[in-house]
Amino acid sequence: LVAALAVVLLAWLSGGLHLDGVADTADACGARSREDALRIMKGSTIGTYGSLALFSVLGLKIAALAALPPRALAPVLLAMPVLGRWAQVHATVGRTYAREQGTAKAFIAGATRTAWWVATVATLVIAVAVMGPAGLAAVAVVWVTVTVYVRWVTAWLGGVTGDTIGAAGEGAEVLAALTWAAFFHVRGSA
Repeated sequence: LVAALAVVLLAWLSGGLHLDGVADTADACGARSREDALRIMKGSTIGTYGSLALFSVLGLKIAALAALPPRALAPVLLAMPVLGRWAQVHATVGRTYAREQGTAKAFIAGATRTAWWVATVATLVIAVAVMGPAGLAAVAVVWVTVTVYVRWVTAWLGGVTGDTIGAAGEGAEVLAALTWAAFFHVRGSA
């Protein structure tokens, strides 16, 4: 129950914006063309892929948090959003916007390498201070995964969108929580 409430609180604090990106990006995966994918992401409906992605993200977060020892819950809840926001910076800096116009275009245009370095150092410091070696492991997992994801999105759409950036953030939170749950499980059984 605590894990579920924590996930709901995190979603509520972000206004569900990044979860919308997960759903829209997943729905667009069923598109037949780049143009169709961008149209689907712009729409306000949610399809089967989007629903499945949302349930998967929320379910994995709840399961990972529930698998943690109680003493680790607060640090993980602090560190998860940090890694999620860092993933969004990583998915933005040096990228091309996939649309001619859109809300995220200015965000992408304003993202600099300096911002990336500041965000990366801050994320490493926070993750390691809060989670120790498991924090470093989570940053490495998120870094590699988001890098591969952004390359795939860029090849698919010709750039990134606000939805794909939001999906990167949610995916990073899931990966961080799963990494920490695995770390504590392995450490606890050793």
